[in-house]
Amino acid sequence: MLLQKRFYLVKRVISACLLFLTTTLISDPLNSAEPSVFTETHDTKQAPLEVKNNQNFVEDVKTFLDTEYKKLQDKILEFAFSFLGQGYKFGASAKSAKTDCSLYTKNVFAKLGIDLPRTSFEQSNLGKLVSKDELQVGDLLFFRTYKRTPSHVGIYIGDNQMIHASFNSNEVKIDSLDKKYYKDRFLFAKRVI
Repeated sequence: MLLQKRFYLVKRVISACLLFLTTTLISDPLNSAEPSVFTETHDTKQAPLEVKNNQNFVEDVKTFLDTEYKKLQDKILEFAFSFLGQGYKFGASAKSAKTDCSLYTKNVFAKLGIDLPRTSFEQSNLGKLVSKDELQVGDLLFFRTYKRTPSHVGIYIGDNQMIHASFNSNEVKIDSLDKKYYKDRFLFAKRVI
């Protein structure tokens, strides 16, 4: 929970700073020579901050956010892989040694402080819809297996692969999204981080 809150807070603060910079400082009608960011000055006749090199600041913020997001994705992979080989049981309880697909994703994301609902259908109502060609590590993948609505969920791990609790294999495993079974049943993906 702490990691998610920290990342969310950092993201909000940086977004607010960027909004402030773009709306008030970049287009300064009195000094339109260079876009810039705040730098301290010790001249008492000037404002305590002056604006310098705004483009570098924006790039630094983007780099920082990308780095933090990558760390979060790495943690998702670490936690997801830690369950490899765990047994499968449909409708497994939190106390069970086995898991089903949605309990698996719930447990992986819980280690990051992200509280997902219990069922794949409920999980499918969260997050931002992502097209298949824009998938990123950590995106949730939803499939129709025994009904038309989402009834199976996995976690995208890159290279057109997912990790999931598989009913067919009776364990947590890695599968290709090119596998006919999953290709034919894929519904959509959601980004919850």
